[in-house]
Amino acid sequence: LKRLLPVGLNVFGGGELDIVQQSKERFLAKENEDKAPYVKLYLLPEKKKKVETKLDVRTPNSGVHFLIPCVDEIRYRHFLKEMCIEIPQQEAITKDNVQLGLDAVLYVRVTDPYKASYGVQNREYAISQLAQTIMQAEICKLMLDNVFNERANLNMTVVEGIKESAAPCVLICLRYEIRTMTMLPEIQRAMKMQVEAERKKRAMIL
Repeated sequence: LKRLLPVGLNVFGGGELDIVQQSKERFLAKENEDKAPYVKLYLLPEKKKKVETKLDVRTPNSGVHFLIPCVDEIRYRHFLKEMCIEIPQQEAITKDNVQLGLDAVLYVRVTDPYKASYGVQNREYAISQLAQTIMQAEICKLMLDNVFNERANLNMTVVEGIKESAAPCVLICLRYEIRTMTMLPEIQRAMKMQVEAERKKRAMIL
């Protein structure tokens, strides 16, 4: 019978109901309901991986997945697309003791999201340092005149060296490209004088 009567009336002898108290109780009930944990739903697109922890660690495939609060947690997110890493300018010395400044770009891709999460810390920094080390070692084997001619071979050598050494990083190296090579101003002037001398020598022979 109470359910059929309007709010505020009580035919059983209690007077009017405390409407303010009822409103407060309803508000608190609604607030607790909003804070209650719900199962989360998310969509994992192609070329993207997430590492979840659910009493164990797993990497779900692309599609629709459910997250259970207090049980499931997304720890890491990885893109499986090709990534470009800028290699900052570094100093290298040729076989004939000429100092060069080199900067490059490195193209890599994640192959194993699980190992990429727990295998190495800051994998982009690690692989960029590896690329710089390999390039310095290769420059030391060449004379200055051969460095510019062997530019393509240098790129391939760095790629092969990273593939052999970057297994813990779980990144596959796709390409490595040297962007710029800079020299000291006096070295540039000396090379320019050498080129001009060779041209004059050829002109005298002809």
